Amino acid sequence: MKNLKDLTRDEIEISEIVKSFPVAGEVFLINSNWSYISNILKRRFGFKIPSISANEYNVEINEILEAIQTGKAITIVAPAPTPAPVPAPVTSSAPVKKINFL
Repeated sequence: MKNLKDLTRDEIEISEIVKSFPVAGEVFLINSNWSYISNILKRRFGFKIPSISANEYNVEINEILEAIQTGKAITIVAPAPTPAPVPAPVTSSAPVKKINFL
């Protein structure tokens, strides 16, 4: 499954993910639908995020495979954006100097 290099460059993690799918039919289904699976995984986890474990990838891939086989829709819930902090108003205790223009 060299396709996994799209998600992570960690060879050990890739090996663990590959070992978790020992059935040839599953591997064929994953490879046949890789662009779809890859897009969902990238939206959920991001790209090359080292904190994502092989188990998390395995769980997500299994859920996606189940959805493909049953025809269920996959919903991706994005985290709610955090509002930008409001800057404090600029105040100064120094007297304002008036400038006269000609």
